[in-house]
Amino acid sequence: MPYKRPLFNIIFIIACMNTLGCISPNTNISGIRNLARLGGNDQLKEKALQEETANFLKVKDYIDNKKMEAGLNAKSCIRKFGKPVVITSYPEGEKWIYKQSSVDWIGGEKIYLFFDAQKYLTSWECINCS
Repeated sequence: MPYKRPLFNIIFIIACMNTLGCISPNTNISGIRNLARLGGNDQLKEKALQEETANFLKVKDYIDNKKMEAGLNAKSCIRKFGKPVVITSYPEGEKWIYKQSSVDWIGGEKIYLFFDAQKYLTSWECINCS
């Protein structure tokens, strides 16, 4: 039954994340919106989820191999790693979140990339990464 109402499920998840403080008004949740737009097209949803995981693994590999450097601009990061799942904007810059589609938000592996107001990478953080 839960697969019959994907839009309701996605709205419910967003509401829960907002209530828990995981999403601020300045958060770009394009990845979640894209899944909602795909509606019942399971093949496109699966492709989007695989892309989310592939992007996470690209960032993780780059960090693990000590290739990540402060000063990369946001456009080059998107070319190298693909789009993040979530982008949160602040007056001082942005926080990008990459995660595998198969892990949960609370305890799963996540990678944060932090950008300054000019959209240059300043730092990164691996959460629960093995």
